[in-house]
Amino acid sequence: MNKGKIFPSETTRFEDKSTGAAIRQVTDHASIHHHPFFFIPAYDADMARLFFVSHRTGEPQIFCEDQDSGKLVQLTDRENMHEWSVYPARNGKYVLYTAGAGTWRLDINNLKEEKIVDFGDAPMIDGGMVGVSMGTTAFSWDSKWWAVPVKWGK
Repeated sequence: MNKGKIFPSETTRFEDKSTGAAIRQVTDHASIHHHPFFFIPAYDADMARLFFVSHRTGEPQIFCEDQDSGKLVQLTDRENMHEWSVYPARNGKYVLYTAGAGTWRLDINNLKEEKIVDFGDAPMIDGGMVGVSMGTTAFSWDSKWWAVPVKWGK
């Protein structure tokens, strides 16, 4: 199990030759890494952690970069996580995600995962390439409501 594994900082800084813009590359592992989803904040409200999904273990897992140390922390070790469902809570205490036919809440401090709902045989994603087809979720600004896709029948 790699859950809780800490990796050294992989930050690389360089300048875009065309524009002169400063660029910071967060990871350098030769695998896919991505933001949770384009409209989902990757940082908690205090900007203490940058959350992302990495395939460095062979399957998508949730990671974070600690902004003070630059270290990377693997937060999950799951076979069936829906990588586009990841949603960090604004308060920085939890990350929500779906896996298999269930919804989960991960406590950042102790990495304990709590199953919130089990939808049995209902598929959470249907394999398309946009939003709900990919399992994308939505979390209210006040962290009170979480919308997840579930599909029964046609």
